[in-house]
Amino acid sequence: MGTNWRRHNVVDLLRAESLLIGDGYRAKNDELSTSGVPFARAGNINDGFRFRDADYFPHENLHRVGNKVSQPGDVVFTSKGTVGRFALVRPATARFVYSPQLCFWRSLEHEVIDPGFLYYWMYGREFYLQYKGVAGQTDMAEYVSLNDQRRMHITLPSVREQRSIAHILGTIDDKIELNRRMNETLEAMARALFKSWFVDFDPVRAKAEGRQPSGMDAETAKLSESDLTRLWGSGAPHVFLSHRADYKKETKELKEELAKYGAASFVAHEDIEPTRTWQTEIERALASMDVLVAVLTRGFAGSHWANQEVGVALGLGVPVVSLRLGEDPKGFIGNSQAIGGYGRSTAEQARALIETFSSHPRLASGLLIGLVRQWELVESFADAIRIMDLLNACKTMPEELLARIEHAYETNNQLHKSTGVKRKYPNFIARMKSSTKGAA
Repeated sequence: MGTNWRRHNVVDLLRAESLLIGDGYRAKNDELSTSGVPFARAGNINDGFRFRDADYFPHENLHRVGNKVSQPGDVVFTSKGTVGRFALVRPATARFVYSPQLCFWRSLEHEVIDPGFLYYWMYGREFYLQYKGVAGQTDMAEYVSLNDQRRMHITLPSVREQRSIAHILGTIDDKIELNRRMNETLEAMARALFKSWFVDFDPVRAKAEGRQPSGMDAETAKLSESDLTRLWGSGAPHVFLSHRADYKKETKELKEELAKYGAASFVAHEDIEPTRTWQTEIERALASMDVLVAVLTRGFAGSHWANQEVGVALGLGVPVVSLRLGEDPKGFIGNSQAIGGYGRSTAEQARALIETFSSHPRLASGLLIGLVRQWELVESFADAIRIMDLLNACKTMPEELLARIEHAYETNNQLHKSTGVKRKYPNFIARMKSSTKGAA
């Protein structure tokens, strides 16, 4: 710490009227209303202000609360119950009344204490050690009294340095807040898109009426069966592989391994034709995916595109499976299903993903469809035996898929002339038909 940093007793700053520390107004229930200014409690404070569920204090009665009304530059501190939340009252913050769960530190002399610096200081170690040291002194909920706060100390640099520190940290906070709002907007857009496409069926209705679907450009509105085939081929389920650009080669290899199980995967920049707008194609793939696999290599969370792809999947309610390859899942996918991929071969990673998909009813159905489609398109004895083994691992098979399997066996020489397939196929068919009758 530089030599120009000086330690001050808070009580001395109070006496010099450079600082004011206050608590909230003890309002009676009949003093609160549904209109006026928000009556802020601890639940409304967390790195900012959330007043959606707040009670209100009537404008005409504000004279009762004295200085317990917020002012720009106040630093708010939750001092009772949930101790240790902070917020800075900014010029654009709606005026509100403090409740008894809150305290505020108000700089009265900005040439001594900069409000922005005071806010970030309260997040620091010096203040943390002081309030934590007194918060648990009673057997009741944590509480830091006004007297406790007035007995504290604060170390201050010159006001010029205070402002410089506050500016740098404030700029970082502004970027974090902007990203948070962008994520909220993307999630809202994704939910609206899902509702429009898959609940209200707006594109279907619009096409039937000869209209272009609202909120959808002409290219995206043309998404058809041929578009789906171009994007995904004939496999299922549709697996969107979200990855960092520097992991494209390995992700392509993962796609090839998943294809051996019948799954169709989309790898951005790999599956986009040079003549097509890449962003439009990614949007189409996101709109038609069945599952998103987040390939979590180092730096994944810092990729704007990867974050947006995950956000769309969450907004659409599409399952997200994380493949850990050097980074743990963060944010909204922190609690999602994760597979350890580090140290495994690409084939082992693909098998672990397929096993995970199999535990999800909708994805399991897609896997069966993709596997049957591969069976129908077999072009070699080796592939015929490999797919026969995969089919043999199935416990049941829907009648319509079983009929397709039988038809393909009869018409495809690579199937009915394969010795390896012929040894296993009769028992497989008998077992599947038996399980179908049992289910009936």
